Amino acid sequence: MKKNYRSGKSALVPVFVVAGLAILVLVGLMAYRNLAGGVSQPLPVAQFADNPKAFSGNQYELEGRIDTQLGYETGVGRLLLTQDVATNDSVPLFVPYGFEDFSPNPGQIYRFGLRVDERGVLTVESFTKL
Repeated sequence: MKKNYRSGKSALVPVFVVAGLAILVLVGLMAYRNLAGGVSQPLPVAQFADNPKAFSGNQYELEGRIDTQLGYETGVGRLLLTQDVATNDSVPLFVPYGFEDFSPNPGQIYRFGLRVDERGVLTVESFTKL
């Protein structure tokens, strides 16, 4: 009696098609999350404090409690001192000029979307009051 090898191979085709589609969906979801400003990694505060320039170009998220405004210059922006809610470590943030609807008060908690510039400065790109 002859075995039909073809029927065994054809049964594997749908498995590979489904696996391929699943991989495409996962890759698409990851790309969408990155393009849509999805959740970034939490800022590693202790490591960042040791060598801020090493994090240049990276994006992070920080839940920070407003401590005080360290400085402000019209047309440039403001420098804030925040406290990381998770660790209570102090974290200075630069808020570029143009965030007219951002009016923080000491004690308020925000979720910040941050980018580390080439000098190692944490620059606010987005914020949400919690």
